This record gives sequence, C-alpha cells and structure tokens, in this order.
Amino acid sequence: MANPPALVKVALESICLLLGESASDWKAIRAVIMRENFINSIVTNFSTEDISDDVRDKMRSKYLNNPDYNFEKVSCFGTLLLLSSRWSLYLYYCTTPVS
Repeated sequence: MANPPALVKVALESICLLLGESASDWKAIRAVIMRENFINSIVTNFSTEDISDDVRDKMRSKYLNNPDYNFEKVSCFGTLLLLSSRWSLYLYYCTTPVS
C-alpha cells in the first residue's frame, strides 16, 4: 500500500511507539510491520515494563486524545487493525498508574 488512509497510519504508528520504534512516516511504519519478527515481538517478546512514562504521555496526547482513534472507526479497516488498536490501548491503560 503506497499511502494508507490516515487512521490506518495512526493506528500502526501507536503500535510502533509501544514497541519502542520511532516510526512516524509510512515508509518507517511499513519497515517495522514488514519485519519477520513483527507479530512475535508483540505476542511473545513484549514486556509492559518497557513502557516508559514518556511513551504513555505520547500515547495519551497523540492517540487517546484523537477523536478519530476509536474502535468503531478503526474497525472499518479490518479486524487485524482493530485488534492491534485494542492491544495498544489495553497496554496503555494497564500500565498507567491510577491517580
């Protein structure tokens, strides 16, 4: 896909952020998701302890405050993207201390 819809890019960008990748343009995002170990890095090698306060702050400001970044809108682009978005939001909420 040469240039995906903006919401697809936003959803995948949030996943890259949680994985510690600084991928903000489609070429960089695509390089991350095309890696042979991409799914494995999410399913088996990911540690919630690696999510820093800085990453949580970026998730909140850039993605959670985006009214378009919600399950209903993301689901229009497929189940895999919806599940990936749920995963990233779940990790955010599970690792954010309650104040």
